[in-house]
Amino acid sequence: MVIRNIISNEDRILIKNWFEIQEKIPDSQAMGTICIRGDDFLQKYLNKYKSILENDSGFILKERFNGIRLYKRGDSLERHVDNCKRN
Repeated sequence: MVIRNIISNEDRILIKNWFEIQEKIPDSQAMGTICIRGDDFLQKYLNKYKSILENDSGFILKERFNGIRLYKRGDSLERHVDNCKRN
């Protein structure tokens, strides 16, 4: 399932600007990408968009952790089950 365009343009800009100045690490799940996990800044966006994701997906989401990763053309994320570990 892919849910597109739920984040406002204003929030996209704020998140992008924040992401650019943060220390990023290579992501072990999506080779070639960089990520940030478990950050307080991201939690407010998880809280803000959780109900939208639940309504669109039909799932009740458990808040286990938050994270963001930057993909480049050609990067992919293999099918997996999320866990709570922080990189």
